Amino acid sequence: MFELPSYILVNYDPNLINNYIKTINPADVFFLQRTKDNNGRQRTHIVVDDVKNLIRQSQLATVGTKKVFVIRDAETMTPQSQNKMLKTLEDTTSSTFLFLCNTIKNFLPTMQSRCVILNGNQKNNDQELDAKIENLTKIFPRIKQLGQYQLQKTLSIIRRNTDAGCNETSVLDLLAIKSTQLDIPRI
Repeated sequence: MFELPSYILVNYDPNLINNYIKTINPADVFFLQRTKDNNGRQRTHIVVDDVKNLIRQSQLATVGTKKVFVIRDAETMTPQSQNKMLKTLEDTTSSTFLFLCNTIKNFLPTMQSRCVILNGNQKNNDQELDAKIENLTKIFPRIKQLGQYQLQKTLSIIRRNTDAGCNETSVLDLLAIKSTQLDIPRI
């Protein structure tokens, strides 16, 4: 299911995550969430020390084929803690990081660029999306040459640079409409 190293999962169904975690050796699953401060109160943010502990765990040997790190309330990571994660995200090959959040607004652009962003609220009908892609390929034949991963990554980049409520269907609609309005040359 999650084959790439890092994902930001916005409003994702907890049952989907739990089902995925059940397929991984329990010794290779680690959770990070907001910890308590020295006074025993829940912190409002995930701080650098929390991330340092996670990084140490990521450097230990795996029991199975890979480690999975689930970061709950990831939107509460401070900019400093996000910056601390960057090198680990770049260098990791045997771990998957799942950043669970309700919004992507607090994520640094550098974090977003190193993760695949998936929005659980986007209830796109696969047939509708396929039809829109097929229609768009009539306008831009090279789109057919994109693999599914490349297409999803492209749509993710487009969404990140458009309105927050944008999803794949609206991106494809917008692209099709704009291409006819702007008379974009067809390939």
